[in-house]
Amino acid sequence: MKRVKIALLNSIASFVQYAVKIIVQFLLVPILVTGLGEALYGAWLILIRSVGFISAADGRPTQALKWVIANEQLSDEHQLKRKAIGSALGVAFLMMPLMAFLGFTVAWFAPHLTGIGQEHDTIMRVVSAILVFNLMLTVLVMLPESVIHGMNMSYKRMGLVSLVDITGGLLVFLLISYGAGIIGVASALMVQTSLSGILFLILAKKYLPWFGFEKVSYLEIRKFFNISVWYSGWNLAQRILISSDVVIIGVLMSAVLVTDYTLTAYISTTLVTALSMVVAAATPGLGGLIGNKEYSKALNLHREMLLLSLLLIAAFGVTILIWNHSLVAMWVGADHYVGDGINLLMVILAMQLLLMRNDAYLIDATLDIKKKVKMGFVASIVMVISSAVLGQKYGLIGICIGLFLGRSILNFAYPVIICKFLGGDILEHYKTMVLPFVVVLSLFMMVFLVGPAPVVESWFHLSLFAILTVFVVMVLVFFIGFSRAHRNQIYNRYKSFRGTKKLGRVGNG
Repeated sequence: MKRVKIALLNSIASFVQYAVKIIVQFLLVPILVTGLGEALYGAWLILIRSVGFISAADGRPTQALKWVIANEQLSDEHQLKRKAIGSALGVAFLMMPLMAFLGFTVAWFAPHLTGIGQEHDTIMRVVSAILVFNLMLTVLVMLPESVIHGMNMSYKRMGLVSLVDITGGLLVFLLISYGAGIIGVASALMVQTSLSGILFLILAKKYLPWFGFEKVSYLEIRKFFNISVWYSGWNLAQRILISSDVVIIGVLMSAVLVTDYTLTAYISTTLVTALSMVVAAATPGLGGLIGNKEYSKALNLHREMLLLSLLLIAAFGVTILIWNHSLVAMWVGADHYVGDGINLLMVILAMQLLLMRNDAYLIDATLDIKKKVKMGFVASIVMVISSAVLGQKYGLIGICIGLFLGRSILNFAYPVIICKFLGGDILEHYKTMVLPFVVVLSLFMMVFLVGPAPVVESWFHLSLFAILTVFVVMVLVFFIGFSRAHRNQIYNRYKSFRGTKKLGRVGNG
């Protein structure tokens, strides 16, 4: 019960943190679009995605560290945990030269990726170089954060993360106001990363007295690298699966279209990231169950997370289909909205990606991710080829269909991997998930055929209508779209959490 309560606290904390991040970014986007211009803003997004691919070369020590700590979170072997931190630090330093080489190679070719004119070539290379430095710094910054996450204590960092996000947002606003341009925005990101590292280190020292690292041998670093290299492979596959759409649009079409595409997709992308963070925050609890070989409990909790994800994506997805046109029009201008058909595909892709991440996080917790990575690369190759081919012929719609085709491979393959590792019944899993999935997808199609609501011109009315839509759809899907067994499963989890909360209060009294 205590693990369930902490998992929910971590999820709530992650949701609150990301809510603050969303608000900061939402306020900044119109400022960036106006301050940089459509072409430079699109180029900024292309550079962020392109440099992001280099993160796969870091060996993923932070990801491996998080899951090693998660599997040992109930152990009193603090020396083992400190050795894991030391090994992660060793991997990070070993991979820095490779990151620098690949990063600055991308920086040199950055003008060809953005294609916005020779007069911006030097600026594109400088911005890319700053982003590469920031990426290398992030690896070190995330080590203490990974330990906090692995120890199932993510809720402890809530206020600090939000403070950093607000500070970073204010810094970007000031730099844009004083004409620092795209180089100033990149520099602000590096300052924010540095501040995060300092605060995470303070937090780890405060709540984990044993925190630190011990000197390790080359063989121990190599052993840790054998774990982390697979997370590195997954990071590359995931980057391709999630970020390649912007790069493909930039190469095949234009940086301006990247701006319109990302602004229309902003709410869908933000939604899936927010819900994924909630799932990720609860996953270390699954790691503890798997570490104790409580596989049936892990499977049940995983299915509950999938059902809750579908419930939330249904409510928010319908809301996006109805009100996104109004949002984009009031936020950055109606001319940046790319159409209802693309909007529908973006919502479906968001649902698909969220389900995929649910499965991927559980596979991470098993520390046996080789099959996951291999399937991730297969899906990535299929997705990039199909997106490029269909994109040339059908434009944005073709790219979205290509994304769907590639990711679908993982929606079918990952549950098989999970059930094989944990001893579950794959047919039972599909039977559990097919009905709610079909209900939600059918709901999206019906709303699309009816069409979006007329464009409203008041933030108050848009917020009110959106909140009401989320509430009504969530109630309808829960009571009509979900079976009685699904409703009981979710309700019983809620009751168990409430019971744990009451016991905690009695104990404290």
